[in-house]
Amino acid sequence: MYTFVIAVIVPSVITLILNLFIFKHVRDSSRRIHAQNDTTSMTVTMGQQPRISRRDISLLKHTIYIFGIFMIGWGPIFLLVAIDYHGNVIPLVYTILQLLSVISSLICMLDLFQYNHELRNYIKDKFLRC
Repeated sequence: MYTFVIAVIVPSVITLILNLFIFKHVRDSSRRIHAQNDTTSMTVTMGQQPRISRRDISLLKHTIYIFGIFMIGWGPIFLLVAIDYHGNVIPLVYTILQLLSVISSLICMLDLFQYNHELRNYIKDKFLRC
């Protein structure tokens, strides 16, 4: 049980908490920028929550997607390590699950390159100069 908690639950909770902090920071930043740009419109009364923008929903979907890719890629290998403490599972299963975790990491990195416009433009400029 201890191995399961350390190998599966703790990384999942840490990733989830960090993703929630990122979402909260971006949402707060978006509200501050929106409030500065929209000073001539109606004021929000106390207790009234501003509605969720399309940008916030898109960010939330993307955060859930990245968390899902992390869990699909790393969850099985962590779970197998937690369950198979006697080494009864054949090595081919470990190899396949390790490949799944590497593919998961690759998908997350490619996703970061895809969604970070500044980094993508920087890399394009570097490669076009060569």
